[in-house]
Amino acid sequence: MTTMPPDPAPPPQPQHTADLARLARELAAAAPEQASGHDNTGQAQVVLGPDGVPAEIRIHPGWQQHLGPERLGPAVMDAHADALQQAAIRWAGTLDATGWRQRAGPADTIDADNAAGGPAPPDLPHGHARDTSELAEDVLTQLHAAQEPRAATSTQAQGHDDEHHVTLTLGPAGLAACSIDAHWADHRTGDTITRALATALSQAASARADRPDPGARLDALVGDALATLTALTNDPPPDGERP
Repeated sequence: MTTMPPDPAPPPQPQHTADLARLARELAAAAPEQASGHDNTGQAQVVLGPDGVPAEIRIHPGWQQHLGPERLGPAVMDAHADALQQAAIRWAGTLDATGWRQRAGPADTIDADNAAGGPAPPDLPHGHARDTSELAEDVLTQLHAAQEPRAATSTQAQGHDDEHHVTLTLGPAGLAACSIDAHWADHRTGDTITRALATALSQAASARADRPDPGARLDALVGDALATLTALTNDPPPDGERP
């Protein structure tokens, strides 16, 4: 008796693909515009922008009554961690409030919301349909490269104040390190240290913006993957053929 091969899995349905894209847009749109965090003494404060990178770092007046100068750098890092946690809490709250987990309406719901004056969600990456084997190989190559130790280093950028008493390092996850010269800071006011932090942050942000983004290539591949999936869904190839 000849055994018949199993039926091939059905291709992804256009509606399912559209629903996934809609949910991805909603997740991105729910990110908070700003989040603030403090260290456990309340003397160091970090304010995050919508991209998760510090927009402002402050040391409050009277910090000497609560912190030793050698604790300023760690206090800033603690405030950054608290800001990230607050951002995550606000993000989760926004998602729960919108009920996105329960909603699976048609993809044109977003277009209707936009027509009603709602904020336009961020677009997913655009790309071109490609041969699936070639695309998969390219994705694996880029993911492997992203895991190399040098990749993490190349995405970090440092900034200093004018006299190099304060050093900030920005990485893919935001603030990666903060160093404040304890001897210099010992007799400085919170405003003076805050100004030095602002100078260092501005310099680090500029250096970070000038670095090539290793994730940009992966974003392009995501766009290609979505385009390829759409092509397969809308026009399935004949048996045995690939796009």
